[in-house]
Amino acid sequence: MLIRPASVDDAHDLAVVHVRSWQQAYRGLMPQAVLDGLSIAEREAGWARLLGIRRRAQGRHPPRSRAARAAPREAPRLNQSRAVITCLMRV
Repeated sequence: MLIRPASVDDAHDLAVVHVRSWQQAYRGLMPQAVLDGLSIAEREAGWARLLGIRRRAQGRHPPRSRAARAAPREAPRLNQSRAVITCLMRV
């Protein structure tokens, strides 16, 4: 598994994990309409903005978001549309 600073290129994958994890974790705890209304596109835009801001500020502060990528053979039960699975870790 490779752990590296997250970049703007990771925004879509982060958004997918963000939305899908909320939909799974909060099922039955929040109104289903709210969970169904979560938008990957909106989250992607937010992640892209956040990661873009961090990129510009890297000279002042070290990045705090990390992207971890696991090959499908390392996480066979996860179903993602891409060849790798991207997760977010906050440090």
